[in-house]
Amino acid sequence: MRVKNFLRETLYGKILLTMILTATVTILSIIGLQEAVLKKSYIELEEELSLKNLNRLTQAIERDASYIGRLLLDWSIWDDTYDFVLTGNREYIESNLSIDSLYNISLNFMFFYNRGGDLIWGEFYDFDKWEKVPCGGFSTTFIQQRDLLFNGDEDYSRSGLIDTAMGLLFMAAGPVFKSDRSGPAEGTLIIGKLIDERFIEKMKEVVQGEFSLYSENREDILWELNRSEQSYLMEKDENRILLYKAIEDLEGRKTLVVESRTERNIWQYGQRVTSIFITFILLLIILFTVIILILIRVIYINPLHKITLFLQSWKKESGSPVSLDMNRVDEIGTLSRGINSFSNELRELATTDSLTGLNNRHLMDTLMPGIWNIMSRDRSEITIILMDIDYFKKYNDTYGHQAGDRCLKEVGAILKSSIRRSSDMVIRYGGEEFLLILPATPISGGLMIANKIQERLEKKSLEHKSSEIYRRVTMSLGISSGFPNSDNNLDQLIEQADSALYESKEAGRNRITLYRE
Repeated sequence: MRVKNFLRETLYGKILLTMILTATVTILSIIGLQEAVLKKSYIELEEELSLKNLNRLTQAIERDASYIGRLLLDWSIWDDTYDFVLTGNREYIESNLSIDSLYNISLNFMFFYNRGGDLIWGEFYDFDKWEKVPCGGFSTTFIQQRDLLFNGDEDYSRSGLIDTAMGLLFMAAGPVFKSDRSGPAEGTLIIGKLIDERFIEKMKEVVQGEFSLYSENREDILWELNRSEQSYLMEKDENRILLYKAIEDLEGRKTLVVESRTERNIWQYGQRVTSIFITFILLLIILFTVIILILIRVIYINPLHKITLFLQSWKKESGSPVSLDMNRVDEIGTLSRGINSFSNELRELATTDSLTGLNNRHLMDTLMPGIWNIMSRDRSEITIILMDIDYFKKYNDTYGHQAGDRCLKEVGAILKSSIRRSSDMVIRYGGEEFLLILPATPISGGLMIANKIQERLEKKSLEHKSSEIYRRVTMSLGISSGFPNSDNNLDQLIEQADSALYESKEAGRNRITLYRE
């Protein structure tokens, strides 16, 4: 609550709040700029990098498929292979088909078939375990269903990816010829390479990211790719970008999906840089705010606080007017001089009844303590006259409030003309009540002034046809007097005068009553 009041009710708090709001808008603007411009640029860079990774991946797959195709030509168009298919030469096996030999050319398997489609020799090697593995997945039925054996077309060959029980493979198949490509073709050579961990790690180095190859359970992606006008499909979240692309299998169908996963390092790095920049700007704003607030405090707030204290002390001041001592040539100096110029006028207005021009109760409360002390010290008598216009409410009801105001002014003028000394005070005490304070005056002197007031009021002859005692405005008066000391005060004398005024009203009004104990 204190903080809320400070921010809402003080100039310093409002300036502080303004600077906080300015800093907030600045930070939000930077963040908005980041979102609107930088983020877009970062995202475009990330997407471009992801597409490059996807292209590198597909190109690497195509290179490996092409490599398998070239190996097939090297081995299938060779006199030794041609002779092996015809004769089953064991020396060929020992020289060329050992696990070391296939490892060196990055092939996991080779299968040789004669012209009739019978398997002459075939092995599948697991290079991780460095051993042969069963190759039941390459049954005659599997081979025939995929039309891999030589069918009489000497230009026939197949190469590409294929999904098998052993996993995804690069595979190539073609007829066996002599080295000079003469024939006839005497059989079929099928070679292949397993997509294993070694291949995956090698591809990661090329792609600079994670990837996967799917041959099943990605029908949704294949469906989206077939609908898309682009050759790829993109998905992304806060941490990475996923790109999908369909590639053809050994049979020329797009049944395989390549998935490339690229971490969003650029955007994350951009966020870190922006966070550091925002923190730096925030610290600068805090430092700038502290410096500005100190300057504002010294240059503006302290002088304004001085003016505030002056106005507060002026409100409580009971002596003569004081001035605001502030020698400045700026707007605050102009303000201080204006305050000094108006202070005396305001003091006068604060102690004068605006309607009658008489003194008001505020002036009495302000000056009387000092006067009372002086009279107590000098043992001087003071006389109080409290008076009230008779039947003034009926006067207002009959003639209206504007006429009533004019009547009050006329009565006030009579009272002011009835006293001569500057020490005497005529006070508008209430609505139609007036009070005369006559310092150093005995009660007999007060009675003389009261009689003078009634005479002048009668001579003025202000019409009052609603009065119950006389057709002219009259007044009832009560007089009290005493010697100021520590045992009495002004309020007691006023109460006594009020009591005498009450007796005047009870006795028929339009008369003067002296207070008697």
